[in-house]
Amino acid sequence: MPWPGPAAHKHARGRLGVVSGRMHQTGAARLAARAGLRIGAGLVKVLCPPDATAVLAGALEAVMVQPFHGPEDLRREAEPMDAVVIGPAAGLDEATVFNLAALERTGAALVVDADALSVFEGRADMLFQ
Repeated sequence: MPWPGPAAHKHARGRLGVVSGRMHQTGAARLAARAGLRIGAGLVKVLCPPDATAVLAGALEAVMVQPFHGPEDLRREAEPMDAVVIGPAAGLDEATVFNLAALERTGAALVVDADALSVFEGRADMLFQ
């Protein structure tokens, strides 16, 4: 990965979004956000359900935290990201399916893991459309 020049803006290093689970399920998202910083992302933002905002904000340094209120709100917040991670503690319900569909419309590279894969068990054809 090329090192940016001294006058380069942090966005020249890339923007990473990490979708978190609810208040009691934020650990994997926190680890993914920290990993993004360690590999050199210029901006890392955790996108979370509103009840997880205080937990995440109190546990993360140098990471932005932004609550979202549904799939379209998530899409708007993720739109400027270069890559988005979704899955750990995302939930095994239809909300995860809708959130992933919204993220697919952003143009960001997606890392789909854990619950965001498991929710498609028995219906993988939906995942690969």
